[in-house]
Amino acid sequence: MIAKISTGSCVTGMVNYNHSKISQTKNEEQKGIILGTNNINSEELNAIVNAISNANSRNNNVSKPNIHISLSFHKDDILDNETIYKIAEDYMKDLEYSEQPYAVYRHFDKEHPHVHIVSSQINHLGKKINDSHVKRRSYKITRQLEEKYQITKAVDKNEIFDKKDLSKAINEHLEEGKHSLSAIMKRILTDVLEKKPTEEKQFDSLLQEFQLIRTIVCDEKGKQKGHYFDLRPIEYIEGQIEYLKESHKIQGSELDPNYGFINIQNTLFNNKVEKEKLLRNMMGRVYFVINPILKNAELSLKPEKLSDLITQLKRKGIELEVKRSQTGENPNSIYGLRFKDIREGHIYTASDLRIKTKDFLGTIDDDMKNLSSKGISDLLSEKNEEKNAISFPKNEEHTYENHLNVFDNLLSIFSSSTPTNEESKLPVKRRKKRPGI
Repeated sequence: MIAKISTGSCVTGMVNYNHSKISQTKNEEQKGIILGTNNINSEELNAIVNAISNANSRNNNVSKPNIHISLSFHKDDILDNETIYKIAEDYMKDLEYSEQPYAVYRHFDKEHPHVHIVSSQINHLGKKINDSHVKRRSYKITRQLEEKYQITKAVDKNEIFDKKDLSKAINEHLEEGKHSLSAIMKRILTDVLEKKPTEEKQFDSLLQEFQLIRTIVCDEKGKQKGHYFDLRPIEYIEGQIEYLKESHKIQGSELDPNYGFINIQNTLFNNKVEKEKLLRNMMGRVYFVINPILKNAELSLKPEKLSDLITQLKRKGIELEVKRSQTGENPNSIYGLRFKDIREGHIYTASDLRIKTKDFLGTIDDDMKNLSSKGISDLLSEKNEEKNAISFPKNEEHTYENHLNVFDNLLSIFSSSTPTNEESKLPVKRRKKRPGI
């Protein structure tokens, strides 16, 4: 049993995708049925859309309030409608959605039994249901339900791969034909989309890290209309060999509706909008940490250790990724920095944050350069214990202006390019004049 969870904002599109399959023409096989609803007074399309929309309207601060869950079972599992609906009910209860409005659909467009569940993440109090470690919790729930209902375990059929096993599964599939190709592709796409790419080029580059190639399909007029995915050997990716074996390409929409061409385009666009929206807050948090370091450098004080910088950023909800050279005159030296917003998942380069990497690195003592992976882990664990690291509070105000202007004489470290129209519109706090007496 495999659970796939996705979120979105278009209620009508989410519900209509599932509801459209229950309609049946005279000469057409039935593609789906609705098994039941929870806290919805009818199984009609409009009733389901309205119930979920009403729940979403209780909190307008959540950009993607919809939740769409698919539960897929092994093709050898014989499950009647009553049993499969009970499994869905138990799953939603254990995921803390038993009081939510939701509808359960069973589709017959695949070889294996599967259901789709559509609902809202906003509860009756207007609060978003806890989604902390939701995939981990979902995985645990599916294992428990496999035991309860004596259905095929996904791990026994190699349908789910841990991150450390994914590379091995890719090689074994290409060399020996082992494992499910669609399961491997789904796992790759899940991992790549978790990195929240914002451009097609970035998306394709991340896919190729897992040896997955995406090919765009165009119509007769040259307009892009779809895409498919294909798994290839690493030598092919690097251009060393010509791959002569038969291709087993799979269309994105066949893997999952969320991986269809239009949905991927929408995901990349939404990621870009969200990343730009969060940029100013991210800059404020980063500058809050690095401005004192730059001030110390100006005063010729002892440079900050890299391990301390990583720990301080972690306390502000930022994970620092250090890029090191593998060859050259100075191997293992730092050549790049990337800043990950731990809460939101977006990754920003130094240039995104208007930081000149080379100048900034001159103010840092690289105390991790010659350490092994275990040595780095032990050092950072020790630093975290010393600092008693805390999470970044949601309501703490960190803005671009608060910290960028702390040290005017340090701005030479940052880009001196002319501000964009958006930057020129940043609000400036002014002291209000007292009214005359």
